[in-house]
Parts: sequence; C-alpha cells; structure tokens
Amino acid sequence: MTSTVRTMGTLYPSVKLVLFSLLRSETVVAWLLAGTRPRPIKTMREEDDMTTVPQPVTDNSIKVRQLSHYQFSWVAGEPGEGGTWTLQLVLDQGAWEEVLTIDEDDADNLQDLLSTSSTVHYDIERRVLMFGTTPVGQA
Repeated sequence: MTSTVRTMGTLYPSVKLVLFSLLRSETVVAWLLAGTRPRPIKTMREEDDMTTVPQPVTDNSIKVRQLSHYQFSWVAGEPGEGGTWTLQLVLDQGAWEEVLTIDEDDADNLQDLLSTSSTVHYDIERRVLMFGTTPVGQA
C-alpha cells in the first residue's frame, strides 16, 4: 500500500514522504512542496572554516595592551652575589600587570627606551615590549 500526499493538484509519491522524514527540515519540506530550489545549505566542514570570536571579550582575551606606568626594582641577593632586577609593567591603566625579571644591562637599556618613548605596547602572550610607531621614511 503506497501512501500519497495531494498538494495543489499534484500527487507526490511516498518516496517524498520518506525524504521528508529523513531530512526532517522544514526548509527542505517547504521547497519540495513549492517546487522551488533550495538555498545552498552549509555543510559541517564549511561551518568549521568560519572564524569564531570568543564572546564575551574578557581581560584574558586581550593580547596586546598599552603601557601606562612602569617601575624598576632591585632585590639584593645573598652576600657576595648579585641582585635581581625586576620591571613591573602597569598596562591599560591597571587592567593588567606584568612583572619581568631582567639583568642589569637590560634594565639600563629599557630605562632609556621607556623614558624616551611616548607610546609603548606589550604583547602578553609573546612577552614583547613594542616602542611606539614610526611612519615609513621617518626615523
């Protein structure tokens, strides 16, 4: 016994009913009944290729921040041994802080760079200080 569906005077064999139950999509059912072509359906592979932006944006998702303030510190070592230099970075007006352990030469060079740069950024993941921007052709 074959079942049929009568719509707008046209008979659709039970094969279409099987398709309807297999596809279970209102969109597919609608275009089959209306006799129109469907819009392309994205496959799972195409959806995986789309860029996903983590929501909401949190303090941990921001990778590069602007340096607001900095402070050098020196901690004495054991008697007869050298001390340890640290550089505390206050980023985005205190939204993030980072403490770097540096040697004496780096402390001297960084002090020179920080005191003369108007804009400094810090890449949190790569732990890189970036000193200002200079347009091409200007030094």
